[in-house]
Amino acid sequence: MSTTPINPMAHLACLPEGVTVLFIPTDLRIEVVTAVVKEAATAGQNFGLKFPLSPIVNVLVSGTEREVQQARALHAGNALDEDAAEVRFVPVGLRKDVDYFSQEGLFFLQAKLRKERAAPETWVFEQTLDGEVDFLVADALCRLRVMAKATHSCVVAIIACDRLREETRIADLVDEFIKVEACEPDVDGGVAFSFDCTALQGLQHFGLGKVMCTLKFGEDFRYERTFAPFVAKSLLDRAIRTLHVNDYKMAAISEIVVLNKSNVSRRLDGWQPRRIVMAEGWPDQLKEYFAMGGGKRRAPIENSDDSESDDDDGDIEEEG
Repeated sequence: MSTTPINPMAHLACLPEGVTVLFIPTDLRIEVVTAVVKEAATAGQNFGLKFPLSPIVNVLVSGTEREVQQARALHAGNALDEDAAEVRFVPVGLRKDVDYFSQEGLFFLQAKLRKERAAPETWVFEQTLDGEVDFLVADALCRLRVMAKATHSCVVAIIACDRLREETRIADLVDEFIKVEACEPDVDGGVAFSFDCTALQGLQHFGLGKVMCTLKFGEDFRYERTFAPFVAKSLLDRAIRTLHVNDYKMAAISEIVVLNKSNVSRRLDGWQPRRIVMAEGWPDQLKEYFAMGGGKRRAPIENSDDSESDDDDGDIEEEG
C-alpha cells in the first residue's frame, strides 16, 4: 500500500467555512483527534477534502492546565514542520467533561469566534454523546454554523459515540459530515480506521471519498500514518478483493487466505472491481499470516457499498 497521501479532489474540494462534524467510535478518540489536528495544521488532503489554510489551529481541551499538558503530550507525536500552522491548546472550564453543546459551552465557543482576528482560524473540539441528538445539540450546531460562516472560520466538531441513532439528522445540520469506523489492520499491525466523506460517497467505486488510515508508532515515538483508498473493513475481504483485481485466480486466492473457492466467490459477489495497488511481497505475507490463523475468520461479508451485510452471519468454511 502506498504511503503517499491520497489527494483525489485537491483542485475541486475543500472543507467549507462553517461546521464539519466527524462521527467517531469512542475507542478511537485519541487516534482520530491527533490525526485531525495534524490535517488541520498542514491543510492536509488525506481525506479527499482539503482543510482550509489557517495560521492557527485552536484545540479546545476540557479541564485545567494539567489536561492541556496531557493534550500537548499526545499531539507531540505529530511532528509538525515549520510550515505548519501554529497549534494552540485552549483550556475550557475547570472540569474534564465540559458539554460544548450546552449553554455554557456554546457561550464559550461563540465568544471565541466573535473575537476579532487578523485571519480566520480553525477550531477543533471533541464531544461525547450517548446516542441521542436532542434539541440542544441541534440548536448548538445551527448556531455554531451561523457564527462560523459569519467569521469565515472552520469549526471541526468531533463527536464520539458508539450508537448515534440520528446520524442523518446531524449530517443535515452541518456543512460536512465525515464518518469514522474501525477497520482490521494489515498483517503488520497498528490501528486502522476509515474516513468516509459523505459528500463524496458517489465516487467510492472509483476509490475516492473514503480512505483507510493505519496508525503506528515509529522508533522516535512519532505517529506514522499510512493512507490508502478504502477497500474493506476486514483484512480478509481486503485481501480477497485486492488479489482478485490483481489477476489472481480463484484457486490461488483460496490457497492464500485458507478458504475454499466457493467462500472466496461469495465474498466477491456484488463488489464492483477497481484497480488496487498491491505492494510487492504482500501476497506472501498474507499467506503466512492466514496460515497461522490470523485475521477475523468469521468476518461478516461486506456488501458492494462497503457496509456489512445484515442478512448473512458471515460463517465461512476453512480449507482442510
